[in-house]
Amino acid sequence: MQSLVYDTFSHSEHLNISCFPGHSRQEIQEGLAMLVSHPVLANTMGNALQSWVNQPWTNSKKWTESSDLHQFWVILEHPLLFDPEYRQVVGGMAKLMYYLDDSTKEIVRARWASYPIDDLHRLLDVFHQYITLSLVGSELKMDKLFAVCSLMGLLHVINETSRKFCDFTAFYNDAVNSELNLLTDYAKSAIYLKHSSVAGPAHENRPLSDLSFCDFPFVLDPASKSLVLHFDSEYQQRITVQDSIASTPSLDGLMPYLVLRVRREFVVLDALQQLVQASSDQLKKPLKVKFLGMAENGMVEVDRYKRRWVDD
Repeated sequence: MQSLVYDTFSHSEHLNISCFPGHSRQEIQEGLAMLVSHPVLANTMGNALQSWVNQPWTNSKKWTESSDLHQFWVILEHPLLFDPEYRQVVGGMAKLMYYLDDSTKEIVRARWASYPIDDLHRLLDVFHQYITLSLVGSELKMDKLFAVCSLMGLLHVINETSRKFCDFTAFYNDAVNSELNLLTDYAKSAIYLKHSSVAGPAHENRPLSDLSFCDFPFVLDPASKSLVLHFDSEYQQRITVQDSIASTPSLDGLMPYLVLRVRREFVVLDALQQLVQASSDQLKKPLKVKFLGMAENGMVEVDRYKRRWVDD
């Protein structure tokens, strides 16, 4: 029996063909619960799944039919996904699913969209737990971590477009927002790369380990998003100043700031009138305000201004 369990759960082909074929989700759950109730078989199945998730991720590109995904439908019903010892199974499975092509991921999204609300919450909780344990633990595998974020992204799409099952704040991850160095994370993000002098590859073409939590903004709370926007604003200001100095020979072009000249009694009105006339390049410059009637160098520097970032 042990040999049969190991052989079935360690190979994708066997999982797809021989593991609860044609059974309902409830029947799969009951069958897995029976196996887990036997310690020896439970241990054998755990070892088999470790072998299953360690197969080459390139195999995922061959799974293009709905029948190829039965392996995931089975393992996602496993009653021990919350067990910390199954963290490597969750992460490895997420990595295999990350490399499915877009049309196959759409099959995953459509199936999940049909799940009862409690089951969608269970999936979200499994992914949250994986992220949290990864960030606070000693073993940090960024590729698997971002693969789990990608699966959470499928749930986020379901929640926003087809079936609202929770408030958007349920996607915020406390460990990400409290333990993460956001400045380092921003420097790896697509937000940063689009401004970089050396154009970075598109999101879908970047290696998993090179992604960033900024590429999955639904896990960031408002405070974290505000901080990321601050980093982005400062970075854009710096490169705008550098570009201005490097490309413009005239003294006017060398002005590294956007200077607003305002009357003290009409600060808001004068500022708004000048801001609406400024170009997008000018708006990226650091801001200084000059009050009319003061000396030429009597300017106040505004070292931080924030723009609105849509929640998602």
